[in-house]
Amino acid sequence: LRLNVSGPLLKASIVVHCGHMSLNPHYNGSLKNAFGDVTLFIDLTQEMENALLNPIGNTYRNNTNGSWEVVVINESSKALSSLPDKHFILGDGLGRPKISHLYNGPLYPDTPYTVQLRLYLQEAYFTSAPIIFSTRASPVAPLIIFASFGAVGLLGLLGFCIYLARRRTGQYAMLVSEARDGETEEEEDSAMQTNEFYNSESDSAKHSAFRHVKVKYLRRPAMGSYENQRIQPISIEKFSDYVTRLLESPNGHINVQFRLLNILARQQEQYCGLTTCLGDQFSSMTLHPDCPPYDQTVVVLDQSWAAYRMVRRTVLPHARHYATVYIDASYVTRCDFNQKKGVAIVPEFGNVPAFIAASTPMENTCPQFLTMIAQQRCPLVINLDDLYETKTFPPKQYWSDNAEKTFATCVRACNVYVSDVYNSTRWTARTLEITPSDSIQEWTVEQMQISVWSSKMNPRPDILYEFVTAFLDKMATHALNKRVGPPIIHASSTDGRVGTFICATILLLQQLQARSNCIDIFGTVLSLRKHRSNLVNNPNQLEYLYRFMKYCIAMSTTVVCVMPSLPKAELSESQPSYNKP
Repeated sequence: LRLNVSGPLLKASIVVHCGHMSLNPHYNGSLKNAFGDVTLFIDLTQEMENALLNPIGNTYRNNTNGSWEVVVINESSKALSSLPDKHFILGDGLGRPKISHLYNGPLYPDTPYTVQLRLYLQEAYFTSAPIIFSTRASPVAPLIIFASFGAVGLLGLLGFCIYLARRRTGQYAMLVSEARDGETEEEEDSAMQTNEFYNSESDSAKHSAFRHVKVKYLRRPAMGSYENQRIQPISIEKFSDYVTRLLESPNGHINVQFRLLNILARQQEQYCGLTTCLGDQFSSMTLHPDCPPYDQTVVVLDQSWAAYRMVRRTVLPHARHYATVYIDASYVTRCDFNQKKGVAIVPEFGNVPAFIAASTPMENTCPQFLTMIAQQRCPLVINLDDLYETKTFPPKQYWSDNAEKTFATCVRACNVYVSDVYNSTRWTARTLEITPSDSIQEWTVEQMQISVWSSKMNPRPDILYEFVTAFLDKMATHALNKRVGPPIIHASSTDGRVGTFICATILLLQQLQARSNCIDIFGTVLSLRKHRSNLVNNPNQLEYLYRFMKYCIAMSTTVVCVMPSLPKAELSESQPSYNKP
């Protein structure tokens, strides 16, 4: 490159102009020799008055008349005497955090760009002749979808929700038609259930008769028709503006999106054949009886974690034992994401669960809850009830701060001892030593209880971020232990904050950590609803998730620890044993 001034090279950058720009009369170059000479501005003094000898600050996208600048070579600390070879891909979307000159954001489709090379020396900088090119147009289908959302807006979305509601009748008919093949089998099962009911009633008067539950796992295609109607993932560079429009709109867009989420969740429940026959029989043992756990994902007591991991299916004992094995808790499998589009993929049944979502135990279910912790080999328990709620409602507390305590009912008994307590400004950590009455083995588990998360006010995003990252750090230490099970996340509120915590963990880990270009909050919540119906069960929690992810992207921080992959087991045709831990 022939330059009029010599000196050490400090920086090299690419200046991008969105659209066609007329050639500057001070340039001695043309499109034909754009790859050739790099010329100096003739009127250098005038140009120096209009710009510094460093890249222009805050130039990403349209902040300065559609022009922006990205640094390719940055050697300010050690000046170069020659120009090194550099292969640079413009617009690959990489480079976080979004600090000016470091973020190489994606280019818009079907848009002309004018690109110039700029070299920074100690006393001057030089700009090459421009190269003009146009990006390829995006596929037609995404453009139609995006245009429909932008043009129709709220009225279109409301009309769409009404249309979905009317389609439910047809979908019910489809489900009935698909179930006709098993109608004969179901009639036989019903007759068998009736016989078992009367036999159990006549055999013993001291056992209550419970309806026999047959858990079915329907084989369906991975993608149901309802999934085509969900909100699409939002690109990272547009996420902040999208959240601002979504939450600050006076028309209540977040409420409309939450209603759409509930509609699709009900359709997903019907499509997957999810049932709540077991939980419906134990409303007194369910904290929120209107949201019992699904039969397909419910945790069954007296079934160890090793036994469940072998079959990954709900295996129920005889109906007369239902009262001794029922617990208001569900296995939750985290979803995967499409690498290109960032769409959350609803997991199939049979995957190893990553979490156990549960309700905070009541006074009559504390022994069952503690037994579940020991039998499922849970290394960590996350308590999302703040300290004020725990002190105000002590029956919900399944431990004693002062001494060893035994919780007992007519069915079970369990001893718990708090061996260590650590208080921080954000949360309280306790070490619990649990010993079920029917086992001689003691299980040690760590509990983390967040300090501030009331039913009226969510914690600040930075507090939840610190809490989630601390949880991931602790789980990373258990990743090498193949004997431990999934962590338990529980709360007593009706807003579904357990799902909020799990969703925040999945999004931080699998989308921001993986440097995905999109964030799919809507799809992630929908996939969690397949395992438990009351996850993110309030529009305020959905809004809080958007604000939380906006904070994470704005701070441009990612999780450095790795979520443990729970050990996989071969599928076995044998039934799991009911061994105690």
